[in-house]
Order: sequence, then C-alpha cells, then structure tokens
Amino acid sequence: MLITLTGAEEAPRLRAWLTRHGFEAKPVQRGQALLLADPWVPWEVRDALAADPAVACIDEVTEGPRRVLRHGPAEHHPTWDLGAVPVVAGPCAVEDPGTIREVAAYAASLGIGWLRGGTDKTRTRVDAFQGHGARAARWLHEAAQAHGMRSITEVTDGPEAEAIAEAVDVVMVGARHMHASRHLQRIGRFGKPVILKRGLAASPEEWLRAAEYLLEAGAPTVAFCERGSRSAHPLKRFTLDVGAVPFIREVAAFPVLVDPSHAAGYGPYVAPLARAAIAAGAHGVIVECHPDPACAKSDALQALDLPALARLVGEVTRIQAALAIPEAPEHRPFLPGPGATDKAGA
Repeated sequence: MLITLTGAEEAPRLRAWLTRHGFEAKPVQRGQALLLADPWVPWEVRDALAADPAVACIDEVTEGPRRVLRHGPAEHHPTWDLGAVPVVAGPCAVEDPGTIREVAAYAASLGIGWLRGGTDKTRTRVDAFQGHGARAARWLHEAAQAHGMRSITEVTDGPEAEAIAEAVDVVMVGARHMHASRHLQRIGRFGKPVILKRGLAASPEEWLRAAEYLLEAGAPTVAFCERGSRSAHPLKRFTLDVGAVPFIREVAAFPVLVDPSHAAGYGPYVAPLARAAIAAGAHGVIVECHPDPACAKSDALQALDLPALARLVGEVTRIQAALAIPEAPEHRPFLPGPGATDKAGA
C-alpha cells in the first residue's frame, strides 16, 4: 500500500500512528509518501487513513488475494445461514444408507440443518476404508433431503469427483488438497459453494490464496475451515489455531468454520475445542458423529455418539447467542440455509 501525503511534514505523525497499530511504514518519494508492504490492512485502519486530511490518496502496490480480502470488490454472494444451530454434523464416512439416515434424523431433531459425510475417503493407510464414492454421495444427499437439510462432502481428485460433486449441495476441499492448484481449479468449475479446509502446515496467506483459485475458477463462494496444524505434542492429533478465526474474519469477507474433530482426534476433546471456536467468533463448527463410534469404519476415536452431539449443540448454541459477534462491514454471506427454495450454489 502506497500512502501519498499532502506534505512531507505529516509523515512522522502518520508513521507513529501506523506503528501503534502494528504496521511498519517506510518513507519514500522524499518523505512525501509512506509504503506499507503488508497486504493485510484491516478495513478500519484503511478508513482512518483515507479520512485523514494529511492523506492525498492510497494506492495498492502489494497484491493480496483480491477476491478474498474484505477490501476487495464486493460481488454479491448467496446467503450463508446455519440457522439457530451453528453445527454441521455427520459421520466421517457414509458407510451405508441406514446409518446415514439415522444420523440425519437425529441431527435434524436437534435443529442441525447441515449434514456432512465422507464419500471418497483419502486415507493414510492403504488398507483403511476408502468409502463408497458416488453411491455414498447419493445416500448422503437423500438422507439430508428427507429431513430438510443440506448435504456436504469432500471431493477428492478421484475418478468419481464430478459425480460426487453433482450429487451434493456443498463440496469440501480437504487439508491434503488445499495446496493442489489444479484440483482447486477443478473444484471451482463445478460451480458449487466450497468449504476450504486449511492445509496441515499452511500459512494464512496460502489459505487465502487457495480460496482465490476456487473463486477464479467459478466457485460462487467459499467458507474457510480451520482444522488444526501439525503438532509435535504427543497427546493430541493436531493443534487447533483458534487465533486464525478472528484473523480470517477480519481480513476476508467470508464465513469461518472450525473442525474440532480432526484437531482433537479424540472424542472427549471435541466439545472443549468447539466451545473455544465459537467463543473466538467462528460462524459454526463441523463435527463427526456416529450412532456407535466404536464400530465406525473410519476415525472412530474422534466421533461423538449421538447424546454427546446433543450436549455439544446446546453448549455452542448458548455461547454463540451470548456473544452475538457482529459482522464487519461488507460481510459476504455464504448460501441459503436449509429449507430455502433455490438450489444451493445455483
């Protein structure tokens, strides 16, 4: 950002002001302008600078992901609405039609409007359950529709990617694929809303630029999902970066979700992380649940049983209602909530 001043005598005052707000400004053009190399300048700082009589104009000379940043062009996006319950829930893997129908019925009874489930599973172990692919996507969507819910699944780079994406309302990019630019472009071309999970060691800038790939390719909108980063700690699977929630809310005009199940890797830790995520300002959490977690075919240790899901819903709903965190100006919502008459992603 290049801040051109009305006179060089104003530079020390504005430099001091910017320093107090955490920005380093370098004088250029004989002190007649200040250069900020940081593209993550909050909207209130920009507005304050623009209103200062010592500032003649502000020009962008550092290029951030322009479609994603809050101060970028304000395209219209469909409405994001999780409803009264800020929870997306479902099993790690869609194992069979009966199990996903049972989960959908229970989740809907709690007021949850969004049903997630893995269909084409990219597993670390080659002998682990790999999912049922497009068949599972159809089971998922049918179970969601039966209870007025929206269906969400990860779409990988497998051969059934197009059929899976076509079957559901919202597609998800998993942490393993966040850095794969060609995959992001393919996902964007499906024209569906996308939940973008943060890579296992991705910086915030890399995460934001991955969203730019999706939007450039045709995704109507994106929601960011923090799911934890690699950790050397032996007692937890990943380290949940709760600080990413207010940061992304500040710099990007898109929803922020958190996946405490993958961060925790252990059922009893999921609810505390979910509470922290909502308290930090997340619009919602994505959790894994199963009627009988001990028998789940994938990620059994982190799955909540159905009564535990009910307790979590009560906790996070009360926290969100108590905080009522307002949106910054120009917030761009995500897509219609369950029960809307228009097609998600249309």
